[in-house]
Amino acid sequence: KYAVALVFLLVASGCGGSSDTAMPATTVALTTTVAPTTTQAPTTTAAPTTTAVPTATTTPATTAATTAATTTSVAPTTTGTSTTTTAPTTTAAPTTAAPTTAPTAAPTTTVAPTTTGAPTTTVAPTTSTPPTTTTAVSAVSLDPAGYVFGEVEACRLPNGSDDTQVHAGFPSSVYRMPSQGIVRVAVLFVDFPDAVSVQTTEELFGTNVPWAEAYLEAMSFGDLDLQFEPLHTWLRMSETHGAYGFSGASQSGIIMTFEDHRAYIQKAVALADPDFDFEGIDSVLIIADPKADSMHSPAFVPDDPYWGVTADGQLITSGVTRGGDYYDLGQSGYTVAHEMGHTLGLSDLYEIGTPFPLLHRFVGNFGIMGLLVPRVGGLALGQEDPLRGSEMLAWHRWQLGWVESPQVACVTTFPGSVLLSPVANETGIKAAIVPVNGTNAIVVENRQQVGYDLNLAAEGVLVYTVDTTMFTGTGAIVVQGSFSGDWPDSSVLLQPGETLTVEGYDVSVISALGEDYLLEISAP
Repeated sequence: KYAVALVFLLVASGCGGSSDTAMPATTVALTTTVAPTTTQAPTTTAAPTTTAVPTATTTPATTAATTAATTTSVAPTTTGTSTTTTAPTTTAAPTTAAPTTAPTAAPTTTVAPTTTGAPTTTVAPTTSTPPTTTTAVSAVSLDPAGYVFGEVEACRLPNGSDDTQVHAGFPSSVYRMPSQGIVRVAVLFVDFPDAVSVQTTEELFGTNVPWAEAYLEAMSFGDLDLQFEPLHTWLRMSETHGAYGFSGASQSGIIMTFEDHRAYIQKAVALADPDFDFEGIDSVLIIADPKADSMHSPAFVPDDPYWGVTADGQLITSGVTRGGDYYDLGQSGYTVAHEMGHTLGLSDLYEIGTPFPLLHRFVGNFGIMGLLVPRVGGLALGQEDPLRGSEMLAWHRWQLGWVESPQVACVTTFPGSVLLSPVANETGIKAAIVPVNGTNAIVVENRQQVGYDLNLAAEGVLVYTVDTTMFTGTGAIVVQGSFSGDWPDSSVLLQPGETLTVEGYDVSVISALGEDYLLEISAP
């Protein structure tokens, strides 16, 4: 037996073939093969109002608040550079033996499919190579936790949904793929009696893996070291590709069962086992011949070790199966990245069951767990550009441990002032968070033309809400503010001198200090 390196590629659409891009045929979005038995309708909130805030004429000063309210004197709303000081910073899933008893019930349903609109012609972005994430110092003079260290726990919202597999709360399930350190992913290639491959496994590996690997490692600021270990041989499945229960590349509406998905993965792993050593493997990526158009690309995220797959004594509870979808759209790598987001525990940020383009109303161009590839102007017919908002949200990075708690300003005294550094930079305060209650929060982050946000039409401050009671694909995260296109894009970003009112709290951008933004947040 031998181990080979597995790499998977990010896809610019939705989960498991989520329909973020228009396709020639009706497509559906299938997040994972394990879904909650009940779904919760997304909550709706009144549209936030944006007002101009007067600018001051004095030099900015930020102070740390403990019990007293913080007041801030600010400078005129200019974008000139200023002297900065480095913000103070501070500094794997357990192995589980294969279970012997079954839980009381098996997961039996999958996330309902969605449909997308008419096909569009896409144009390759001007920048094709993954950008490097830069590091910048932050001019933060607050305590590194924002206020009193320890108060950040008020912002670490627990999972309030019944979905223990993928959700917006803390902590992530121990059965999800580790988000820290070396993570080994086995990559297997399968074809079928009615879809015999004529491509090399090396070609498909290159199509699906490198972009996804580069993206996820960049989002982790180097905390995640993905090691893709491919078995470069075709494994012939015994049945025709339509016999495995997938809903198809066209995602025709057939609901795939968890049992079907697990059986398919177990069969592929068994075929590979004589020639591949699965000991120490954390996840699997199974790539089907692209001609197998009855197959789409869901994630495998069982919520109990009993439902994992085993080989060489190794229990595997995370995986992605790559079908025949999205090859014609050039989104294979984005698809793999999105699905691996699920194996890390992240939920879908598009609206399941809603037609295109409305399904992207929650986060639009911001974050690959919604729209796989951002589009210019936030328009359904806009040119695709993976560098126009693909930086991972600060909330998701905090969930995965890629943003540390000292980099979160948990605002619990008002008015509170915070200096935010770009979400794409490793240092500084990454998010200002207002805990509204035990399961809801307002999150504020800084989006600059850096990293995978390099081609943003405008820089500014992104505001969104988090509701940890919401299931995947129902609005756990919703971008706030007005936008000019079909879904949120850079037109929603706040500029210096603007205030956005959300849940009664006023979020004001006082000034820009180089790449940083000085904020003031006031309570109702």
